[in-house]
Amino acid sequence: MSAAAVTALYGLNTGGPFSNYGFIFGPGKYASYATAIAGNASRTIMVWVKPTKTLGYAWGTSVIPIFCSGTTVANQDFSLRYYGSITEGNCYLAFNGWSNDFNCFRSLPADVWSCLVITYDGTRIRLFVNGVMPVLNGERATTAINTAPGPIRFGTDHNGNSNGAAFAGFRLESVALNATQIQNEMSRLVAPRPTLYAQWPLTEGNGATADDNSGNNRTLTLVGSPPWVVQ
Repeated sequence: MSAAAVTALYGLNTGGPFSNYGFIFGPGKYASYATAIAGNASRTIMVWVKPTKTLGYAWGTSVIPIFCSGTTVANQDFSLRYYGSITEGNCYLAFNGWSNDFNCFRSLPADVWSCLVITYDGTRIRLFVNGVMPVLNGERATTAINTAPGPIRFGTDHNGNSNGAAFAGFRLESVALNATQIQNEMSRLVAPRPTLYAQWPLTEGNGATADDNSGNNRTLTLVGSPPWVVQ
């Protein structure tokens, strides 16, 4: 496959997650922060994920929840999940409940880190995979966002479902980053700035929490004792 074809299919790859470590999330194992960006505020949510066949993931038949926030009650949801196989797949984004979801074709290669970024600027929702917005259904025009206050959870959904995959590189911004910013920053730590809501470098290597280095002291809590893994 040519370099251009690889970029068209999988996006860019500039070196993998910016964090020192990651986690293996499976049943009952995920990460959480108590307060997500809520309401109709602009936001960027970045997550690195590696669907790993060696973890027993039923490739092609299972869903990997990427993150969830808000609540399914009163349709105040903002969540992302991936369903796919080695050759094809879909990222499903829910806003204001699954009745308002949309999906975007984009395969994620097995046993390889991929960066998933969702942005909302008050007018449009956009999905980026490794810094590239997929051609098919990569964005949706909407002003209907009204995410309920509550935690944001990585690696699980509102029903507590999770799957065998590695996660790393969690970052939240209170502004919608553009493609150039995402490409320049997805594989490196960024310095504290007014729009940086939280960034977890995952330098600890063990334990049940991870420190936020954005200057906002938003500590990430690890539920179910997920194993730490070196990047």
